Amino acid sequence: MRSLFSLIALLIMPSRFEGQERRVSEAWQRAVSGLPTNPERAAASLNHIFLKTGIPLTYWVVQDSAERLLEHPPADLELSEHPCGAVAFVQAPRIPRRDGRLQPEHAVELDQAGRELRRWLIPTDEVVLGLRADELIVTLPVPNRSDLALAVRLNGQYKAVAWASAPASAVVDCPPNEGFGESVYVRCLQVPAQDGTTHFLAYQGPCT
Repeated sequence: MRSLFSLIALLIMPSRFEGQERRVSEAWQRAVSGLPTNPERAAASLNHIFLKTGIPLTYWVVQDSAERLLEHPPADLELSEHPCGAVAFVQAPRIPRRDGRLQPEHAVELDQAGRELRRWLIPTDEVVLGLRADELIVTLPVPNRSDLALAVRLNGQYKAVAWASAPASAVVDCPPNEGFGESVYVRCLQVPAQDGTTHFLAYQGPCT
């Protein structure tokens, strides 16, 4: 289920980005290449390495700015073309980064009538895995490490976590909700939480 498209696109750039500095991508590659095999230790290592700067994550470039920025890449953003626009690979201690050029995705908890109960801001093209109290668990694009994930809180704080197993989630029809417009990528999950309750989560799946 994990989508690595955005990360792969950022690491293998079109020719017009050849001169762009890749400091964030290079730091991420160094960090993930030396992770311990134990998932708890690996998650702790990522959180320690990126304690001050935040883990590198992918966000949409806002549509009005995408074409201009792709033609003239700024020095402070690592950009990539994407089938559904443009994305940037950046660091920030919270989601989203405070940058008017960038836009995160969002996921919501809905009741059975489609009313929004809670909302999380999440990186682009990640997949919702589950729920731990107020933490939404989504995929973290570390190659060959499905035992690692990203835990995102309602206030935008996040951390890498071990994700060895989870209660079974079921894909269900989405309740009526206008929060995603007419997007064809919306997915809804019925997720059992660790406290025994069941939650309905809606989010945008990876855009292709």
